[in-house]
Amino acid sequence: MVEAMHRPLHILWLVCLCTALIILPLNVSAQTSGQSTIHIHDVADPEAVTTAAGSTGLSLETTFSLLDSDQQVLREAEIDSGSIELDGDSYGSIVQGVTVPWSIVLLVDGSRTMGNFRASADFKTATTTLANSIGQAPQDTTYALISFDDLAPTALEFTSDSESLTNAIKRLRAKSSGHSCLNDGLYEAVNKLGGAPGRRAVVVFTASSDDCATHSVQDVVGLANENRVQIYAVGLEGYSITAGELSALVDPTGGLATIKDASTLSFAFGNVMNVMGNQWEAKATLYPTAGSKTAALVITLKDGTVLRSSPITFVSTQDFVRPTEIHLIGKVQSTAIDIRFTLGLVRPEQIRQLNVAVISADTGLPVFTQSLGTFAETNKVPAGNLVAGADYTLVVTAVDDQGRTLSEDKVDFKYEPAQATLAIESVASPTAETPEFVITLATQAIEGVVKYKIWLAQEQSSAIVPGTETTIPVGEPLILPAGDLTSGQYLLIVQALDGTDKVLAEAAPVKTSYERPSAIQAVRTWLVQTPLAIAALGGLCCLTVIGVGGLFWFVMPKRRDRTKTVDLVLPQKERRAAPVMERPEARRGPPPEPEPQRRPPVRPAAPPPPSTPPEMPLARPPVEGAAPAAGLPAMPKARLAALEPAGLVFSAEIRKPVFTLGRREGNDGVIPVDNSVGVSGQHLTIRFSGGKFTVQDDRSTFGTTVNGQPIPQGRPVPLENGSVIGLGPAVRLKFEVAAG
Repeated sequence: MVEAMHRPLHILWLVCLCTALIILPLNVSAQTSGQSTIHIHDVADPEAVTTAAGSTGLSLETTFSLLDSDQQVLREAEIDSGSIELDGDSYGSIVQGVTVPWSIVLLVDGSRTMGNFRASADFKTATTTLANSIGQAPQDTTYALISFDDLAPTALEFTSDSESLTNAIKRLRAKSSGHSCLNDGLYEAVNKLGGAPGRRAVVVFTASSDDCATHSVQDVVGLANENRVQIYAVGLEGYSITAGELSALVDPTGGLATIKDASTLSFAFGNVMNVMGNQWEAKATLYPTAGSKTAALVITLKDGTVLRSSPITFVSTQDFVRPTEIHLIGKVQSTAIDIRFTLGLVRPEQIRQLNVAVISADTGLPVFTQSLGTFAETNKVPAGNLVAGADYTLVVTAVDDQGRTLSEDKVDFKYEPAQATLAIESVASPTAETPEFVITLATQAIEGVVKYKIWLAQEQSSAIVPGTETTIPVGEPLILPAGDLTSGQYLLIVQALDGTDKVLAEAAPVKTSYERPSAIQAVRTWLVQTPLAIAALGGLCCLTVIGVGGLFWFVMPKRRDRTKTVDLVLPQKERRAAPVMERPEARRGPPPEPEPQRRPPVRPAAPPPPSTPPEMPLARPPVEGAAPAAGLPAMPKARLAALEPAGLVFSAEIRKPVFTLGRREGNDGVIPVDNSVGVSGQHLTIRFSGGKFTVQDDRSTFGTTVNGQPIPQGRPVPLENGSVIGLGPAVRLKFEVAAG
């Protein structure tokens, strides 16, 4: 019973294990497939040549393939350009596919390694898959077939009949005794190709290491290089042959080597045939100094990928002086008003001018010519009457002071100017704090724009609202002041103008609304934005209170015939009444007789009543903290939290009405990133004013966005609860205001 309960768990574990074994290789393949390489097959002996301009250079020609990290052919790769880099200089190369037919010798291991009973099934699989791969070989290929054991007899002489070759491969049988003379078989195969036409290669299948020692690896490689023969090897996994042995035989000849088990031999043979059928040739004229040289082939693909080969070594027998040269680099760029091209310049000081011609592919006649006395790496000429969608050839010729041609290059292109577009991405409506419309535009392929014209129109009649029309130069923030605008719905219109006020593009009108602030809102905003006014108003209030108090004291009646009772309030002491001195009543009748002078009786000391009571200082209540201005709400609690990138750990509470944020220490909020992320030292400032939060970009390098929309530099923009603030291209923070 227990065993029956555990059986489903065992099955579940097996399923998980199988899934992991399937997914893991796929993940590894996905991670490594992007590592493309240039594989050099052959480098021809360099030759001195005379160019069309009359200079002498060294011609270098190399054959190569584009492979991924698994040595599979990059079939989808499109080559845009190629160059040879040597001694710090770059030489443009002519790159084209190789079409010269192949002469191939197939060499098959028929030794005792394959002749025993255990290997018989693998031998049959190998010969069958090799025969089937012939259909993937390049066209017009001729083949010969050799099987090696103690000897290396020819099983089939050179033939282009693939059916005869297939049958001959399937008839091969392995010997059950003797030796495995791999090197002898390779030497015989290379020797057989000595006089063969076209490109030459040996494709060998082996499970055996060489155990004859008649010919060494150096013998085989030397003969192969002498006859310019590439060796491609497929080894059978689980037998005596090793990857190191195959690499020693194959790598110096420009071929490829791989070891596979019997179940994947079809992929190995198929890949060999694909590599041989997808080779390229790069040819360049170099100007090196004499001696041993090391160069590199650089290939640029049309998707922008740049590949660099392993070192290419050769010997230059003399010094060559590089002449003045120009090279067209990359594609010709088309716009609505001109075409643009990039030049590689060598010794440009010899060039007096460039003659540019655009030739129609349909008629072969020039449709535009111009001479450029001033030129640079990037140049442009007017598009003139070029027709969109038509094919042309751009020809650039460099001439000297005598009008002699120094260098010339040309490239085909299709005139495809991008459609000029202008669109209003966003409009920030005016507020009491920011009494202006802030506009963000999206432009594409608009050339020659000098300024933008902006105005508001009535929604119903489309008539221009008086006083709203303004012109703003390119590069300045697009701001339209609200001025005396009344509340309502309007249409915002933007035009792109050139230097002559010609309209190059007009954006589709965007509806926007405006709510004119009340007088109270205007005064409050003015006070908030003018701290000096608040201070002055506070000072005036204090002076008024003091003045009223002084006036009250001055007009109050004052009795001088009695001593006043004064209650003095002192902190932390009981209130006590001051002693009162009674004045004796005046006697009526005749004055008494003068009495002898006597010492007056001693009485308790009492201060004589002053003519004016002393002025007591006014006690002020203790200041516990600055209260918010009348009518303004207190600042709520707010915080920032990191959203992107995933590894960023950052949060901050905003406790100040002016809160700075950036990468540099000293800000109120310091984002822990380096300068490669796009966050400036002080990137932005968040303010709380007039009961609202705003955010202002402090002229950062990569700008600030709110909810994905760029904001202008140096101007506050309203910030709502839940807004996402973007600092540069990578960092995103969420702004939240606490409830209540």
